[in-house]
Amino acid sequence: MHLSVPRAVRGALVAAATALATTAGLLGAASSAQAAGGYDRCPWGQVCVFSGPVGTGDMKIVKNSLARLGTWDNRISSLANYSDYTVCVSAQPDYDWQTATHYYSGQVSFDESQRPDLDDAISSVELLPDAEDCGSFATYPWWSGGEQPRTRPAPTEAVSAFGDFNGDGRTDLVGRNRYGALWVVTADEHAANHRLGAGWNER
Repeated sequence: MHLSVPRAVRGALVAAATALATTAGLLGAASSAQAAGGYDRCPWGQVCVFSGPVGTGDMKIVKNSLARLGTWDNRISSLANYSDYTVCVSAQPDYDWQTATHYYSGQVSFDESQRPDLDDAISSVELLPDAEDCGSFATYPWWSGGEQPRTRPAPTEAVSAFGDFNGDGRTDLVGRNRYGALWVVTADEHAANHRLGAGWNER
C-alpha cells in the first residue's frame, strides 16, 4: 500500500526537521563554549593572567607591559603565554629587577612552580622580546661611578634646576632603553627608578 503525503505536509515536516537540527547545532556550540575552562579560555597569540591556580578564577588579557597592576596587584596566581613575547613578572611595581623572573610560551601555576613566592604576589608584568632584559639593569638606567659628586656649572638658577624631577634640588638622570621606555632615576639616597612612559623610540 502506498501512502501519499500532501506537499504542504511534507514542507512542514522538512521545516520542522531543519529547525531541530539548527537548534541542536546551537546547543552544541553553546556547550562547547561553556566547556572551555582553565588555560583554554586564553585566546591564542595572547598573554593571560588568572586569579586562581592552573588557569582558574578571573582572567585578564595583558595587551602590553604593566608597571602597576591596579586591582590585579597581588592577585595573579597563574598565567598562560601564547604570544611571541617573553613574560617578565616582578613582585614589585615598576619591573623591579631583584624579584623578576621570566617565562616563555606555555602555562605556569605559581603555587607549583620554582617561584611559589610569586603566587598572589606579582605587582608588575613586562612583555619583552628577549629574556636577557628580565631581571637585569638593562630595563632602566642607574647611577654608577667611583668619583665624588661634583657641582655642575650653573650660570643661572633655571639651568641649575634642569633635570630635577622630584623637586629636591638635585639633578636626576633620565634615560631611554632600547624598547623605547623612558625612565628617570632620582639622585637622592634611594636612587629610585620611575618609568615615565613608552614609545620614545618612535619617529
